[in-house]
Amino acid sequence: MDHPNHPRRDALAVLAFPFTLTVGIALIPVVADYSDHQQAQRAAEQTGRWLVGHLVAAVGFGLGIQAAAVIAGRIVERTREPKWSLVVLPFAAGAALHAAGLGLDGLGPVAMGAAGGQASTFFDATADILPPVFVVGAVLLALGQIPLVIGARKAGLVSPRVGYVILAAAVTFAAVEAIPSGYGLYGLAVLAWGIYGPIAWGMKPGELGISAS
Repeated sequence: MDHPNHPRRDALAVLAFPFTLTVGIALIPVVADYSDHQQAQRAAEQTGRWLVGHLVAAVGFGLGIQAAAVIAGRIVERTREPKWSLVVLPFAAGAALHAAGLGLDGLGPVAMGAAGGQASTFFDATADILPPVFVVGAVLLALGQIPLVIGARKAGLVSPRVGYVILAAAVTFAAVEAIPSGYGLYGLAVLAWGIYGPIAWGMKPGELGISAS
């Protein structure tokens, strides 16, 4: 991948992650407390928004793998240190678990309702399965995302000051994932922009007439 020849494409590839994730999260009906399966059922009864929102958010995490690969490639290119490419591995595993969990959480209740059952039955049946998937996914994603932003700062994709800000956002992203509420999802969307927006900006400083470092 020849990064210098495609700065705009790379920036858009990075921004595709927070953009798609935000669209998906905005579509999902808010569940204030996911441990309350009756609340979740009422939200899932808005089948169109529930299904599409979860699937779009799942695609967002899939695009996150692409974003991480692009950023890691640029870091390696600038630092000449191939080790930075390794951060994509835990990131990809964590993002894949998020995508799988979101897909199942989106399709399951809708399928259950279409079969004449109750969405709450699905939530009860998966109460011991889905939460661990998201927990492990959150840990793996953090193990990839936090080093990724450290590498972006080292490579000069962002200024040292901005590097500290996006590092704080990456750590907070991992913490917010532990909140069992739909409102926490909005926090993830905001933090995703706070992490990947500055990095994407740094992908094409020449076109913007600024210096990323």
